[in-house]
Amino acid sequence: MAEPDRAVYYGYLRTDTGNEATSAYDALVCWCVDRGWHLSTIFRDVGANSLSLRRPGFAGLLDALHLPDVAGVVVLDWTHLSDSVFIAKRLHLAVRRTGVELLVRDDGVPNHVRPPNGADSSRP
Repeated sequence: MAEPDRAVYYGYLRTDTGNEATSAYDALVCWCVDRGWHLSTIFRDVGANSLSLRRPGFAGLLDALHLPDVAGVVVLDWTHLSDSVFIAKRLHLAVRRTGVELLVRDDGVPNHVRPPNGADSSRP
């Protein structure tokens, strides 16, 4: 785990359109600023199919998680990973395998898109 004064967070967004990406980007930045988190980079997959695992932005995120002082990955809600529980679980597991926590701002999504094993990753 990173030292608190050097802790770096990375964001991830998957959206259908560029307009949605801009809005989601702004919301993610505001959330991190409100929490006092240092948000380094927001990786994005604009237009990526929710059911696809081919995501250049997500692949870049996983690479960044091996850098020093990473405190966590932030997403607005589980649907930014996928609308499919199977895909969301696979992506969440990929983040956890790096030893980094996934933090979710809005965890109020339908039960079909929940963190694996019922874990509550919405709190730091």
